[in-house]
Amino acid sequence: MESVAVIILSKNNSKILKECLNSFTEKNTYNNIKFYIGDTGSEESVIQEITDYLKSFKYKKELLKFKYYNFSKNHNWIITNRVKEDYILFCNDDITLINDALSILMDNTEKNIGTIGCKLLYPNNNIQHGGHIHLHMEHSIEVTHKHLNQQNKILPTEYNVGNTFAFALVKTSIYKNVNGLDEEYFKCFEDVDFCLKCSKKDYKHKFVGSAECYHHESVSRKKTGSTFDLRDCDKIRNKLKNFYNN
Repeated sequence: MESVAVIILSKNNSKILKECLNSFTEKNTYNNIKFYIGDTGSEESVIQEITDYLKSFKYKKELLKFKYYNFSKNHNWIITNRVKEDYILFCNDDITLINDALSILMDNTEKNIGTIGCKLLYPNNNIQHGGHIHLHMEHSIEVTHKHLNQQNKILPTEYNVGNTFAFALVKTSIYKNVNGLDEEYFKCFEDVDFCLKCSKKDYKHKFVGSAECYHHESVSRKKTGSTFDLRDCDKIRNKLKNFYNN
């Protein structure tokens, strides 16, 4: 059985983080896993609460403390310096498993797959993610989620242009082969950029509709300010344009 590193970043969000981890205890049956919890600057009382919780958490785990939050830098450091596992599961702290999603994704691994993603639902059961799609507009190319805000329905397993890293599986060797995540993004689109880098090397992306999680999106962001940064938007639009032009 191949091993999986589950990486979760969190800051001052112990209640939500524990709900995420509890859902693995309740729903997950894939046991060859280790959790890397990257704390990105919580108060000491929160760190102590998480430390106490992890003592009884049944899976192998490691709590890593950062003094900063940068999605790409945090993940690149953990993967470079700690991860020994065969696969990486990117998982937001505001994710809760609906079913045995990780096992289903691992059942769908195959050669030359860049990312494997699952269906994500908002708490109201509308679809938040059904795989990435690229929209070719008159003056730009935009990225969004397939089936966004549609009512929950059965979605197939299919290949697409990418998956969100709120919950996505990546083979560790492929992650390293494309040089990990770009650390120059400010708020978002690191996952879209990674998917493009995979596509350039002819790695495919797979969406598995039978694997399901809730994504309590914006809980971890605390809804402070815009979700997007215009610099990130411009950068990913240019990369999408160059990708299709080439």
